[in-house]
Amino acid sequence: MLEIKDLKSFKLRTVTVGVNLLDRIDSDWETMWGHIKEDLSVVISVFKEAVDAAYEEAVNVHGFPAEFIQTRRVTITPLDLLTRAALRYTKDEGAQIEGIVKTAKVVDDTITEILGSEGVFIGGISSLAHKGLNESNRIFFKAVPEVLKNTKVMNASFNVASFKHGIDLESIMAVSLTIAEIAQADREKSANLTEEDLKPYLPKIEMIKRIYKVDPQPFWSNNARLAVFNDAPTDNPFMAGGFQGPGEPEISVNIGINGAGIIEQAILEIVKTERSYVLADVIQNIKNYMAVAYEHAEFFKRLVIQNLRKISKEKLGYEFDIEDKDGIVDLSIAASDDRDNAGVPTNSFARAIEQLGVKFGHHGSLAALALVIDTVKKAGVFKVSYYGGLSGTFIPVSEDAGMAHVVHEGALDFNKYMAMTAVCSVGIDMFPVYWPDSVSKEEFAYHLAGLIADQMAIGVFTGKTTSVRILPVNIEPGRWVYFLGGAGLLGAAPVWDIGIEKRAFAPVKFVTAKGRIPAPIFSLKN
Repeated sequence: MLEIKDLKSFKLRTVTVGVNLLDRIDSDWETMWGHIKEDLSVVISVFKEAVDAAYEEAVNVHGFPAEFIQTRRVTITPLDLLTRAALRYTKDEGAQIEGIVKTAKVVDDTITEILGSEGVFIGGISSLAHKGLNESNRIFFKAVPEVLKNTKVMNASFNVASFKHGIDLESIMAVSLTIAEIAQADREKSANLTEEDLKPYLPKIEMIKRIYKVDPQPFWSNNARLAVFNDAPTDNPFMAGGFQGPGEPEISVNIGINGAGIIEQAILEIVKTERSYVLADVIQNIKNYMAVAYEHAEFFKRLVIQNLRKISKEKLGYEFDIEDKDGIVDLSIAASDDRDNAGVPTNSFARAIEQLGVKFGHHGSLAALALVIDTVKKAGVFKVSYYGGLSGTFIPVSEDAGMAHVVHEGALDFNKYMAMTAVCSVGIDMFPVYWPDSVSKEEFAYHLAGLIADQMAIGVFTGKTTSVRILPVNIEPGRWVYFLGGAGLLGAAPVWDIGIEKRAFAPVKFVTAKGRIPAPIFSLKN
């Protein structure tokens, strides 16, 4: 019988507490900031103690490996909703943007004062704009570049399409301009990086130099903190797409797993010889291994919730209203850019798939990917009480060392990458693209809007959540870029050329059309 000690790389990518702040909406900025600070100070203080206590018990009593928690995260009610009343009573646009930025800073400062900023992420600079733009979220979109510039660990997400409502082109165009605005600021910041900025990343940069005989260019990207979604889940523990949706509990605990290395271990155990293997054996072994991982993720979620209730009663004199049902385990599998001393990826979803005998990105890899993620989901649904969030998997280019490797080799191109999102993953994620200096912000945004619309169409017309997290850089295609920030999880990858310089190909008329692409006919399930 497998136990947790048998898993070579069991880690929780995130333990995320969600805080519903809907009842703190106020037309007066100062009043709202005071209430938000008060609520977050109480909840996050108890959350910190609860996770610490649960961690100690998990390691010392239940055999969890040391340092199994990678990050601690917080999701809040979307800022677009929180600030709407105050925006209505603030007439000057500059003051409106300033109010949104200050609200985000109150959230950011309050949480990081308690949890610190290392390995901490906050989700909630979010807007639900899938049925079009109104006056409030037009202002909100304009404010987001300033919000990301003036906060330490906050993340942004925009929902611009849904299975029931279709794809809103106006929202996609607005978010594309926002991404372009952020990318321009990223260029300036990246051009002025200091030796102190680079110091924590030098060992990994030197490893990439040694392995690939390249000179990766360091780059700071706030666009790594922004994701565009269709059908964004309201209980997502992962960033950048996490937020505490309006229908979520007052407090919840959501768990995300970092399990690519476990899947590779399970596959290798079956296919390690040269002989032909039986798919049923691979499927069963992945289920066996992932069942252990999910069972322990579920156990830890419950342990944190128990401690939240216990510590709140001891410290505050009342018990937090939170139950086991107030939270989920996300069945997604996160990877990382980790490598061994020889430079071989050790926690890569792409590398795990390659153990089946396909080159990731080439023929057969789409089918192999579908097989594995379907197996992973089937392992999880029977081991957790409530699953949710994204529950697909991540195939980020820079955050997965194996993904970056196959792009470098030329095995994976952008079109095949986007096709993969139709069968398993939660979108095209963390991929650097070339934005030539000769292309204006508006021209770039037209191309980007078309790309986002394509990805949203895959999601809406397959009935699944997808997303886009694009990292525009002014670094030539084929060169490696190393991304700074993100608790060291952002990684490195070669830059893709997606044809931005082809001005005649930009879908200008299409992406500037008013209105929505209607939902597919099979969305009429009522």
